[in-house]
Amino acid sequence: QGDNVTIDLVGSTFISKAGVTSTTFKTVPDAPFSTFELTLPEGPYSALAANGNLCTSKLAMPTAFVAQNGAEIHQSTKIAVTGCTPSKPTVKITKTKLQGSTLLVSVKTSARGRVRISGRGLKTTVHKHVKAGTHRFKVKLTNAGRAAKRHPKKIKLRASLTVGRQAVAKTTSVKL
Repeated sequence: QGDNVTIDLVGSTFISKAGVTSTTFKTVPDAPFSTFELTLPEGPYSALAANGNLCTSKLAMPTAFVAQNGAEIHQSTKIAVTGCTPSKPTVKITKTKLQGSTLLVSVKTSARGRVRISGRGLKTTVHKHVKAGTHRFKVKLTNAGRAAKRHPKKIKLRASLTVGRQAVAKTTSVKL
């Protein structure tokens, strides 16, 4: 799809007795393309089968493209498996910055879940449905936190990530 043109490709898939899978597109318009996405059905009639856990392996498949003019590309194509979550989620406090009576906290999470940030002198903050990645949260200081700020003290800051029934936490010291 591009330049206001959509091209639907129809291909035939063949699986040899040796286990080699190939797909042939008999007619492909003479139009350049930069990406190609193949979606295979799941279940007992899928074109591919797997042994073991696909989420714990780096997957690649040998790929060959042959153009109408005979030009060929041979490469190893990375395969992305959807729906994988890490066996044990992780959370990490990457940065903190005090700004007035608010503590800015950067947290890196490995999976989608609920993030809870707490600590003595801080108003506990909870964010639901946080995606995997690095996020910045504003955490208000309580009266005790503002007092600790006037007389610089270290406090323990705790960030936890809950994914389903699994919860992990990371604690660090922050000087107010």
